Amino acid sequence: MGVNGIYGLSGSGLDIESMVKVGMLSKQNEYGRMYKKETKQTWEKEAYSNVYSDLSTFNLTTLTQYKLQSNMNAMTASSSSDSVVKATANGAAAAMSHNVTINNMASNAYLISATDITRANSSATTEDGAFLKDVVFGSDVTVRGKDAGYMYDGNVYTSRTESNGMVTLSGGYDADGNELGSITVASSEVTKTYSTYEVTNGGNTTTVNAWDAALSFTIRDSTDTLTEAQEAKQKIKFTYDDLMRDNATLNDLASSIRKAGTNLTANYDSTNDVFSIYNSTSGADNSIIFDIDADTASNPAGTSTATLLNNLHLQTSKNGSLGGTDVAFGAGASVTAAEGENGEVMIDGRSYSNIKDNKITVSGVTYSLLGAGSSTVTVSQDTDKIVDMVKSFVEDYNKILDGLNDKYSEKKYNDYDPLTKSQENAMTEDQIKKWNEKAKSGMLNHSSIIGKIIDSMRESLTRPIDGIDSGYNSAYSIGIDTSTVKGHIKLDEDKLKKVLAADPD
Repeated sequence: MGVNGIYGLSGSGLDIESMVKVGMLSKQNEYGRMYKKETKQTWEKEAYSNVYSDLSTFNLTTLTQYKLQSNMNAMTASSSSDSVVKATANGAAAAMSHNVTINNMASNAYLISATDITRANSSATTEDGAFLKDVVFGSDVTVRGKDAGYMYDGNVYTSRTESNGMVTLSGGYDADGNELGSITVASSEVTKTYSTYEVTNGGNTTTVNAWDAALSFTIRDSTDTLTEAQEAKQKIKFTYDDLMRDNATLNDLASSIRKAGTNLTANYDSTNDVFSIYNSTSGADNSIIFDIDADTASNPAGTSTATLLNNLHLQTSKNGSLGGTDVAFGAGASVTAAEGENGEVMIDGRSYSNIKDNKITVSGVTYSLLGAGSSTVTVSQDTDKIVDMVKSFVEDYNKILDGLNDKYSEKKYNDYDPLTKSQENAMTEDQIKKWNEKAKSGMLNHSSIIGKIIDSMRESLTRPIDGIDSGYNSAYSIGIDTSTVKGHIKLDEDKLKKVLAADPD
């Protein structure tokens, strides 16, 4: 600003601009001191906040594991017969022996082919999963296409008209039984097939639609009543087209059972020609149940389904042994083919039944049942685990104490104050970073608050604990030495083990 820019002072000869700069300099210095003081207070607050966060984590999280009975009163369990029972013990378990007798193991409902699957053609290959039609339609049953049908997009239509290379299809039903409307498509996209099949069985001939069910049953894993949605999902259905045109296999049947939304799983082993169904949940409440559809006047689906299931030669299997006779299936019948069983065990003279998963917890001991028989389970103190926990405590204590000592004795650089904005503008980012590292160093140097915390931690481990009716009432008495450099503690493992042997509590 020139002199002439100040009204009323023109021509006075005074250097007003210099006078203003000098006057503002003292104000800028005052502002700089205030800014640095405020920044230093912010840094100090952040430093204390970090210490508080570390101590809170140590107190509320790290120390929690050392307050748990399951850790600091660790117990171990051993079995005299691991083939009968295995056991684990928690901190609430008493050091004693338990007599265990397993009368019956819980088992799963399980069906498996006891012999080779029966087929119309005894020499039929099983490498491709065995065609269902070979298993369903025996040597005395014949199925042949009867009336022409026209297939487009997986649906079969009963009538066809053609004009100028286009075909109009109509009639028929889709796989879900919904009536098909008319549709016009290119003739090249239409495949000729059958709209009906003729089934001859024992001299009786029935005409069925291609989209009718050749196999139809509901499979369940319990006696619970099914909702409509569950019943729809657990319905296993194959049409005559599935069997005769699409060549559905036993692998397709197993896949449908696995996708039924139950606890059941099914598999077909083509190498050994074995079909199996297994309920993955054990116990008497879990079964394998077939609800087989009844025949209708025009469709023998129930009979076909029963034939299939009977030809699988399914028997119940329990603990590696087959059930003896094939399960019998009939059209329109509900058959509980296999049931799980509950286990029963006697522990210290008391019987426990209704065991569903071969596992039971009694008085802090968890028993895993493995086979019928008797065993003695001995519960004792897990000294090694307790020693490891105390060693871990010593490490965690020393770690948090080191952090406090580092803050308390960190070097302070008095010549490095916080930078003002104008000072930062004259420096590079790297210079600013290195400057601030020294400026923040020693922020809590010889802090009375940090000093009191350190003293309190040391004192808490040196004084006896009130209310303990035992000679082992201090850290030192159980093997933790506090008279080390910088307040560190160390553990005498041999002394701790002797104490645990003399007074486990």
